[in-house]
Amino acid sequence: MKVPLIKGDSVDSSVDYRDALPVNMYGVNKNILGATGYLINWFGLTSFATGEGVDRGAIWCSAQGFEGHYRVSGSSLIQISSSGAVTNLGSISGVGQVSMDYSFDNLAIVASGRLYYYNPTDGLRRITDPSVGNPIDVVWVDGYFFLTDGTDIYHSDIADETVFDPLDFGNSQFLPDSSRGLGKNEDNEVLVFGEFSTEYFVNIGTENFAFRRINAKAQKIGLLGTHCKREMNGKWYSIARRKETAPSFHIISLGNEQNISTRETSKILATYTPDQLSTATIDTMVIDNTKMVIFHLPLHTFLFNESVAETVGKNGAWTILKTDVAGNAKYRAKDPILDPRNGKWVVGDNRGSNIGYMNKDIFTQYGDIVEWMLYTPFINLETLSIDKLEIQTIPGITIKDDAKVFISQTVNGRNYGNEWAQLYGDQFDYNQRFYIRALGYCRHWVGYRFRSASRSRMAFTNVNIEAS
Repeated sequence: MKVPLIKGDSVDSSVDYRDALPVNMYGVNKNILGATGYLINWFGLTSFATGEGVDRGAIWCSAQGFEGHYRVSGSSLIQISSSGAVTNLGSISGVGQVSMDYSFDNLAIVASGRLYYYNPTDGLRRITDPSVGNPIDVVWVDGYFFLTDGTDIYHSDIADETVFDPLDFGNSQFLPDSSRGLGKNEDNEVLVFGEFSTEYFVNIGTENFAFRRINAKAQKIGLLGTHCKREMNGKWYSIARRKETAPSFHIISLGNEQNISTRETSKILATYTPDQLSTATIDTMVIDNTKMVIFHLPLHTFLFNESVAETVGKNGAWTILKTDVAGNAKYRAKDPILDPRNGKWVVGDNRGSNIGYMNKDIFTQYGDIVEWMLYTPFINLETLSIDKLEIQTIPGITIKDDAKVFISQTVNGRNYGNEWAQLYGDQFDYNQRFYIRALGYCRHWVGYRFRSASRSRMAFTNVNIEAS
């Protein structure tokens, strides 16, 4: 029989069946060897530059005159060259994630309730107009910097981006909830995300506040926090909720919403309070035509693979990312930016000053090995004896003696027994097969776990089990 590896089974102490999600592996859609896809290790991390502290946000700015890669690193705004040279452009206050956007004339940064502009002529400076107040988010639209402070929405003067008129203010009207964040869609409309609502505003050029709410587009779903959203391909991936529901992972698009949570991810979200989730951040990437969304929770990191979800459904699209061996350390890379000058996905670090890039050729993170795990569903083999267990792999291209896989069996879904060790493959031995024989008698049902910690990347398709 063929057994999938895209999602396994487990049980917990509350007498409940749970999903055993892959760890540091992700799925690729490809019809191969009778399977609809395969699983491969997540990317390694290689050093690229050194920042000024924990990463707080990044942007690729395409404005002529100051085009480049910018990050807020620790308490500094830095610019990173294509070769990894870092230029410190000035100080940014506070801690925590920042918001960034740019116009033709300025890069805007909102950090800890303060608004900063940067351009090469004027440098980095704080905008001290009293009407700026204490903003929490910013977007640029139709010649305006559009801000919210959690209560009001307002924008800069059309003739001078540094000026904010006290009359150029508005507010959300659909529900009496607070504003949590801003976005801009492909129709050049501003999305105002509230606690339990999403409203759309369009520029109509009126005196004072230039935008008007689009009545027919309002939605009764809102964000947990300012940075609990990220746009990709016209969709907003978010940690959101309705007034009557618990927080979930959602896609919010024009007039629609889609809950992409599974029972397993909802159970993990339920271990946090809404206030704890308000600090979460989201990253989006498209690599090798695979659309990926990374949700950074306070203690967990989830990868949602939309390309897999489109073919096998959302239940097979989730992965856990982490940074350690035999533990649950939160994944350290964040805020990926594709640098068009070198083709690298450059990332910051939630632990310190590392600035690296995602490396498809290794599995280590800054030289340290990390662990991956895969699980099978529970398999009913009552009174049968397992003669052989084999996995289709891609042998012959591993680092020598650095690709050993450990396999263990469970008969209760909670505890795994002694591990068998099997070499994934020898370097240049392209005909090597990955299998174990004579695993023994099954009293009832069994499940298997596969794990390793290596420098080599590995890929797996189905598990083939022969029993008699």
